[in-house]
Amino acid sequence: MSKQFLTSKRTVNFLLSAVAATAIALLLLASGSLIWQRTSVVQAASSSAQYQNERIVAEPDGTKIVLVRWAIGSRDNVETLRIPLAYLPIVGADANGPDPFMWQELFEAKLWDMQPAARVKIDSRAEQNLLIRGLVESSIAGRVRTEADQLQSIARTRLTMLRRNYYQTRYQLRITQKFDQFGLHRIGAVHELGNQTPVSLKDFYYVGNDPETASDFLLCTDEGVPDDPPLGKAANPGCEQWFALPAMSATVKITYRRRHLAEWRDIKRRATDLVLSWK
Repeated sequence: MSKQFLTSKRTVNFLLSAVAATAIALLLLASGSLIWQRTSVVQAASSSAQYQNERIVAEPDGTKIVLVRWAIGSRDNVETLRIPLAYLPIVGADANGPDPFMWQELFEAKLWDMQPAARVKIDSRAEQNLLIRGLVESSIAGRVRTEADQLQSIARTRLTMLRRNYYQTRYQLRITQKFDQFGLHRIGAVHELGNQTPVSLKDFYYVGNDPETASDFLLCTDEGVPDDPPLGKAANPGCEQWFALPAMSATVKITYRRRHLAEWRDIKRRATDLVLSWK
C-alpha cells in the first residue's frame, strides 16, 4: 500500500471525525439553546406572576381604586388596602419586588379637606401652598423592625445631615438649641445671613427631650427665608414631618409649606385619618 494512499485515508478519516464532532456540537448547542429558552420563558412567566402587589380596578361608578397588598403586624399578615387612584402619583413601580407586599406608597392631597391632588394640574402659588405630599414606609419590608426603631433611625440620619449641611460648614455656623416654637423644641444654626439665607438651611423641630427618640420630628427651612419669596425667586420654604403609624406597621413622612408649621398637629391628624381610611 503506497504512502500516498495512507496519507489520503488518514486525511479522509480526520475530516469525517471533524464533521461528526461539529455535528454533535451543533446538536448540543441547539439542545442547550432550547433548554435555555424554555427555562427563560418559565422564569419570566414565574417572575411576572410572582406577586401582584398593586392592581387597579374600577368601581361600579367608574372610580378607579388601587388594591395594594400591605403587611400589618407581621410579614405573614398581608391585608389589601383600597386607595383611590387619584391620590397616587406612581403606581406599579415596586409591584413585583422581593416581598409579597408593597413597602412604600406615595400620595398627594390638598389641605385642608385632604382631597386628592396627584392627578390634577396645580398652577397657582396659592394652590401649591396647600399641597401636601406623603410617603408611607413599611417597617416590615426588608429588615423587620418596629415603627419606633425605624423612626429613630430616620431621626439620627436627619440630625447628621443637619450638622453637615453645606452652608453650615461653609459659613462655619454654630449649631445650637434655639427657642421653642409651637410646642416643639428646636435645633438649628445661629447666623446673620438675612435675606441671603439659603432655602436648604434647616431647623430640626421635635417633641420631648431627646431628638433621636422623639415621637414626632420635623425639618423646616430656616426662618430667615420668607414664606412668600420675592418676585422672580422660586424658592418656597417647606417642612418635612415624620411620625410612626403602628396601625399600618409604618412610618409616615409628610411635606408641606412652612407657613402651616403652627398646625403640625392638625396636619398629622388629617394625614393619619386619610391613610387609615384605606384599610
